[in-house]
Amino acid sequence: MTLTHRFVSASILGAMALASAPFVGAQGFGADLTDEQRQEIRASLEACREDNSDQEDRKACADAVLSNVGIDAPERGPRNRNQGRRGNREGNVNGERNRTDLPEGAKEALMTCHKDNTDHEDMKACAEAVAEELGFTLPEMGPKEMGPRMNKGRKMGHEFRLNIIETCGERANTDEWKACAKESRKGAMQEMREEHPRATHKFMMRHRFKQDLKACRDLETRDEKKACFDAVRDQLETE
Repeated sequence: MTLTHRFVSASILGAMALASAPFVGAQGFGADLTDEQRQEIRASLEACREDNSDQEDRKACADAVLSNVGIDAPERGPRNRNQGRRGNREGNVNGERNRTDLPEGAKEALMTCHKDNTDHEDMKACAEAVAEELGFTLPEMGPKEMGPRMNKGRKMGHEFRLNIIETCGERANTDEWKACAKESRKGAMQEMREEHPRATHKFMMRHRFKQDLKACRDLETRDEKKACFDAVRDQLETE
């Protein structure tokens, strides 16, 4: 598949269903989706969030992904100006978020993320997808949660780059370096496929998905970008 690295667990679909329930009113959401589809949706939402710095671009991308599985994205309410990335500046205790300011359905969706995931990274990805779709900001992750809990995809990307540097040296704009890097990538990818088949698949799909998103972001107008994201959605349906 060219356009999805959609690694979603059933929990994130359950969370998104709860978050969207007041607006959609559908029953049995996700029941007809396969595990692969759930995985692909999650990865698509993660990529929308990670690869778009502009809020409107993230929204257009996420809307296209959710539309593919029959979800109408809920309208976002205005963001509280007193609410920063570390929580509310007023009425706040130790920087903790005032949960009464959450949009309708968000609390239940976040609880589902917490209950249905034992892995920290899965829980975090689920919560971030809910926050992105409903238009609120989670508290900023502190240093404690960063380094040791880097997800497998990022670890693999880091190892992949290190392997090329060790074999060919630092990046250089020469034919010799490019040829060396090409051969190094082949060997490193083969080792990764053997040692981490699932993570390698996710890593490769993430890379290809980023390229497709970049092409959409490079367009000039929002309408063109939206049409590009819709084309991504249409291609997902045919693959």
